[in-house]
Formats: sequence, structure tokens, C-alpha cells
Amino acid sequence: MTDKTTPVLAVSGLDVVRDGLWLLRDIELSLAPGEVLALLGGPGSGKTTLLEALATGEGIRAGRFEVDGHTLPPADPLARRRCGLACAFARPAIVPRLSVADHLELAADAAADGRTRIARVLELLPELRGQLRLRADRLAFAAQRLVDLGRALVAARSVLLIDQPFADFRAARVRALVDALRPLGLALLLAERRMRLALEVADRAMLLVGGRIVLAAPPRELADDERVLAACLGDIGDVGEFAGEEKETARTPAGRSPERSET
Repeated sequence: MTDKTTPVLAVSGLDVVRDGLWLLRDIELSLAPGEVLALLGGPGSGKTTLLEALATGEGIRAGRFEVDGHTLPPADPLARRRCGLACAFARPAIVPRLSVADHLELAADAAADGRTRIARVLELLPELRGQLRLRADRLAFAAQRLVDLGRALVAARSVLLIDQPFADFRAARVRALVDALRPLGLALLLAERRMRLALEVADRAMLLVGGRIVLAAPPRELADDERVLAACLGDIGDVGEFAGEEKETARTPAGRSPERSET
């Protein structure tokens, strides 16, 4: 079992290319059990692309990717699922005609503790209790996001990725969920453009600009950097604004510092 200092998620040298476009370059990060990492960035910075690559392998051209000590093939979403990595997407992964309960049961994947995991998720997201028999595709968008979050929570045993949580959930709701998940040892990666809200719940934070990690530091340091807010608002989209920065590692303290890209 992974201890509290060993990264449960480790990514190094990750490049993502889609349709001939280089979307992410030399991404390096890691997460320890129970840690919360805020992935900040404005529109088009690469936040969602990174989460999709981590969750599904889509577009990965190069890099090393480990979950709970297992090195995974770049394009194998089933391997990620077996290792306990799951993602709640900004566009909910809702299957037409299936009920809310069906989504949770599919996520449990006939595991021996599946019922226990579903029961725990219903404690974390009690709003779902009254919707279990309803068709998920007929719910309002915000309710569908909650279903998708529930699905991801059932499936996640080691790492949970959440795209834009503050966009559709109240800030107090997100804070309460993060507080409830910390003691369970689940590592959280929150991709968000709402800088202040994300930094309030994070242990560490990093900033994506133009598909590159340009800053990685404790939340308080990024909160005081006016360029971070400008980047999250979309006013800075050029990595040149951060040229020469001595970027801290985006890894946990136990990890090594990433080599800086020469391109």
C-alpha cells in the first residue's frame, strides 16, 4: 500500500498532441495520498486537455505516467481504472437512458466492496439519494455534473481528477467535499480558472499557460502574484510572460525537481 509520502500519481515529460497540434509540453507533476493540487489556468491553457490525457490517454505523444506505483501504457483507460484513477469531467459523462443508480453501479464495476463504495458516495452527495431511479440524461446540467462526480467518486480508489468544480457547484459544497475526502487518502487534482476559490482548498498549486507549467508553488505565493489572476482571466496566454522564472517542482516534496525544457 502507498504510504503518505510516496506519490500515488507521478507524471514526467508528458507531451500531448492532437490533430497535429502540440497542446501540452513537458508536463511534470505528482500527488501524494490525501493531497490536493490546484491546476490553474485560463481558457485554452490546457487544463481540460491534461485531465483528459491523464484519465484516458488521449493524445499522449511522450512521457511517463504512474498511478499507485504502476507504470501505465499511454493509451489504456482501463489500466487507469484498475489502478483507481477516475475523472469528473466538466461535460458530464452521462450514458443515455441509464438511471442515476445505473451510473453508480457501473462505476463500482462488480467490485467486492462496490456496495460499500456507493453507500459512502451517497453520504458524501446526499442529493443523489432522491434521484437514484431517475434517468440521468433527463436531469438538469448541474444535476448531471453531480451524477458524474458520484460516478467518479465510486471508481476512484487512489486519484480523483475534477474539471472546473467551482463552475457548477457552490464554493461551500466543494470545500466540504474536499474536507471529507482528505482523511480517506484520496489524492485530488482540481483543474480550475477561479483562482481564489481553488487556492483556498489546495495544498499546492501550479499554473498552466500555453500548454506548459510556468509556475508551481504553495497557494499563498500564487495568490499574491498578479500574473496568475491575469492568466486565469485569459489576459496572459504567452509563456514568455514567465520567462526566466525559477519554477518550483510540481511534485510532492519527496519527488525530484523537473528538468527545465529548452524549447
